[in-house]
Amino acid sequence: MSASILVLLAALGCAEHSSSPSGALATAQSDTASLSGTPGDTSGDPEHAAEVAALTTLLEEAGYDVAPGELFFLDIEDCEHLQSCYGNNPASPYGMYALPVPEGVEPFDGFVFPGNPNSTMWRLRPDEAVLLLGRTPPPAEYFGLTSYVYSRDGKDIFASLNNSLNPVTLRVDSDGSYAGAFDQETAIVHTADANTWRDVLMALGGAGVSPDIVNLDPLPSELITMGGAPSDDVLGVLFRVALPEDPAALAAYREQPPVTILRITPHTEREHDPLPVSEIAERDTDASIEAPLEPALEALEDAAKEAWPSARRVNAPSTSAPVFGRTCIRLNHRCFGDNPDTSYALTPSLRSLGEGEAYLVLGVNHQATGTATYSNVSIYEPDKFIGVKNAASPDMPGTAQILLPEHPDADLLFAWWFARECPTEGPIADACTEVPVEFPGLGLDSHPVFLSRGYMEPGEPSGPKTSRLVLPVVLKIEDFGE
Repeated sequence: MSASILVLLAALGCAEHSSSPSGALATAQSDTASLSGTPGDTSGDPEHAAEVAALTTLLEEAGYDVAPGELFFLDIEDCEHLQSCYGNNPASPYGMYALPVPEGVEPFDGFVFPGNPNSTMWRLRPDEAVLLLGRTPPPAEYFGLTSYVYSRDGKDIFASLNNSLNPVTLRVDSDGSYAGAFDQETAIVHTADANTWRDVLMALGGAGVSPDIVNLDPLPSELITMGGAPSDDVLGVLFRVALPEDPAALAAYREQPPVTILRITPHTEREHDPLPVSEIAERDTDASIEAPLEPALEALEDAAKEAWPSARRVNAPSTSAPVFGRTCIRLNHRCFGDNPDTSYALTPSLRSLGEGEAYLVLGVNHQATGTATYSNVSIYEPDKFIGVKNAASPDMPGTAQILLPEHPDADLLFAWWFARECPTEGPIADACTEVPVEFPGLGLDSHPVFLSRGYMEPGEPSGPKTSRLVLPVVLKIEDFGE
C-alpha cells in the first residue's frame, strides 16, 4: 500500500474522531437538492455539475471561498514562452493546474501562457486546498499527477514533493488493476492543513462523492515555505499521460478535460494544523535482472559497427540522473520536474547532428524484460532542454533483429535511429525518427543529449531503480545517408 494511501486512511480515521463540522457545513449537507451553478466545471456532465454545485455551496457555507481554475495542457510549442522545457518527455502531454490568485497572495507570472489568464504555478497559503474532481484519462500506457515546489527565493527548483498518484496508487472505483484506473471518477485534495482536509473531505461526502475515490496529496509544509508573500515558495502540479490506446480519445480529453479544478481558501486565514509528511516509496533495490543481457548488447553494438564502418560510440554508457525531489529541496538544487514514477539515464553532450548523419541508440527494452511498464529514449535540444523526438518501448520489438537476426536475446533489445532523413522503405524505415532543424527541433550546430526513462516497475508504486537497468549506448553514423 502506498504512503499516500496510508496517510489518507489515517486521515479518514482522524476525521471520524475529530470534532464535527461547523453548523453551516452540517446544515448544508442536508440541503443540496436545489443547488445550481457549476464553477470550474468543464465536463459537460450534468451529474458531475450537480456534484460541483453542491460541493461549492457546502464549502462556502463552511467558511471557504471557492474559485474555479482549470486543467491546462501544454503543447511542445509552449516551450517558446519558457526559459526551459525542463527535459519534457515528448511522448507525454503535460497538464497543469491553472489557478486564480486570491486577494493577499502574490501572483507568480513565470508560467502564464497566451490565452490563459491564470498562472500554472502559484503560491498557496498553508490553510488552503486545491481540488481535482473528475475523470482520469482514457486508457494509455501511463498517467500520473505529481506536486512540486517550482521556485524558491527566485531560483528554479522544480522538485517533487511526494509520491506521484498513478494507476497503482490512485483511489478510483475499479477492480484495483493498473488498467482499471483509466477513465474513472476520482477526487484529489492537495493541502497541507489537517482542518482544511477534514472540511473538504466532509463536503465531498455531502455532495455525494464516495470516500473510496478520494485521495490526499499532503503538501509537506515542514519542507517548504507556504504563504502568499513574494518570498514564499511557488508550487504546482503536473498531470502526465503517455501513449494512449486511442490518440483521438486523448485529444478529446485534452480539448475539454472532464474535470473540475477548485482553489479552496478559508475566508479568514487561520492557524495552520500541519498534516504529517508522507513517506517516499522505496524503490526495489534487488540486483538487476537485465545484467545478463550486457553481452547481447555488446554483440548488437558490434553488428552496428560492421554494418556502418563509420559508426563510433559517442558516449560511455548512459549514467543515472540522480534527481530525487526531496533531496533537491534539501540541497536547494534544480530537479527539472522529476517524477518518482520514472528512472532517468542521461548521456553527456554529444557532437552535432549534420545532414546525412544519424545517431543509433542501442539498449534493453525495459518493458520487454518486465522491469518497466513502459520505457522510452528521447533526443534533446540542449539550450532549453526541449524533448524533440522519442522512441517508445511498444514500438521497439523486432528492431534489434534488424542488426542481430539470429541472437536468442534480440527480442529483449532495441535499436533505434535518429536521423536528419530516414529511409522510406526497408526495415530501418520503421525504426527511425527524423530530427527536424527548426523549432521545436535540433539546430545543425546544437550538441544534443539523450535521456532514457523507465516508467512504473510492474507491481510497484513507483519507477524502477536505475541500478536495476542496463542503460543504453549511442553510436554516431556519419555516412548514414550514403
